[in-house]
Amino acid sequence: MSTTGTNDACLFFHNNRLKMSKILRTVTHLNQAKDEATGSERCAIKTETGTGTANEEEGESNANSLSTSAIKRRVIMPRRSKRVPKGLCDQVMTNQDSSAAIRSKDDIDNGTARGVTVTRKRDAEDSFFDSSRKKGTAARIRCFEGRCKQLNDFIDEFGHCNVPCSYSADPSLGKWCSNMRCAYNKIQKGQTPSRNITQDQIERLEEIGFKWKLANVLETFVQRCHDLEAFKSEFRHCNVPGKYSVNPSLGKWCTEIRYSYNQIQQGHTPRSNLTQDEIERLEEIGFKWKLTETFEQHCNDLEAFKSEFGHCNAPRKYLVNPSLGKWGTEIRYSYNQIQRGQTPRSNLTQDEIERLEEIGFKWKLTETFAQRCHDLEAFKSEFGHCNVPYKYSANPSLGNWCSTTRYNYNQIQRGQTPRSNLTQDEIERLGEIGFKWKLTNV
Repeated sequence: MSTTGTNDACLFFHNNRLKMSKILRTVTHLNQAKDEATGSERCAIKTETGTGTANEEEGESNANSLSTSAIKRRVIMPRRSKRVPKGLCDQVMTNQDSSAAIRSKDDIDNGTARGVTVTRKRDAEDSFFDSSRKKGTAARIRCFEGRCKQLNDFIDEFGHCNVPCSYSADPSLGKWCSNMRCAYNKIQKGQTPSRNITQDQIERLEEIGFKWKLANVLETFVQRCHDLEAFKSEFRHCNVPGKYSVNPSLGKWCTEIRYSYNQIQQGHTPRSNLTQDEIERLEEIGFKWKLTETFEQHCNDLEAFKSEFGHCNAPRKYLVNPSLGKWGTEIRYSYNQIQRGQTPRSNLTQDEIERLEEIGFKWKLTETFAQRCHDLEAFKSEFGHCNVPYKYSANPSLGNWCSTTRYNYNQIQRGQTPRSNLTQDEIERLGEIGFKWKLTNV
């Protein structure tokens, strides 16, 4: 006989054996049920006809219930392959006979219990996500209140809420104000805003004095005078640089006002209107129509810088007052030329040298750890945290130093050699200030 014929015969024999075993088990259960019912009928005591009839009916009902329960039991056979390899017919039949199971009520109860467990687990997960959403909402509220506090600080300094989009002292505040205006305008047009803003938040911002349409709010002369007075109170003069990063529009406005004034003096039509009352108002503040920076003026800038940061080492790229950083670099270079017996590129007298040393000006620029801590404390007193941006235009070297310090700390935590030395005392000092080793956006 060929191999194919043998396989077909094995399959036929296997299928018939399965069917016969199933039928025999069912018949066996039925016979057992009938025997139990017959035995109960023979053992019954018939004292009265009514009683005997009742016993017979009870026996028949028991037999019927037993037989019905036996029939209702479902035989679950394991899945079998359609092809049985040659020589494995008997082994497959034995394994399937031994692994046959009857599903009972206990299995259903166990399944129900598992379902309850899964349901409870899902309820616990839902409650966890609900609590997470609540925590996220609370964090958003705290963030919004923090922004409102920053706006109030901006008002105290400049007298209005029109934060420039490229506000270098805190770029995220300018972007946040721009995003809030964009979301509000979309809501007014019936569109879906890119970020959520509630009615309570709108009312809260309006109470502060926040303007929703900045383009229609003209920069008034009175507002610019407030900005100039704030600048003067900080730097002791009104010579706002043309590229004043803290308030770029103020620097441009001052340049435009000077140009218009010079046109009026030359008998030309000014590019921007400038009345005599406005000219007198600016002169009362101390506005200079011809921008010339004297030595004493730079000394005043240095003193203002020192009062804010605790030292006189203004960075070369100090965007708040670019001319101050460049002037400090130039003065140091000239001083070093004098010390070498060379002719200085810029004139520097002995009185000027002594004046600078009285302020605390350093001829060799070295930024110490204590100086950096002073910068961080000044930043925290202004913004309420120590998360200095990497590209902090007011003091670029401070942002770079903070990033390097975090990197060194993480290397120490991993057991690696840090790129720059960082002692335990320095780590504790930074922790006292409130320095965060892992920078996360709030």
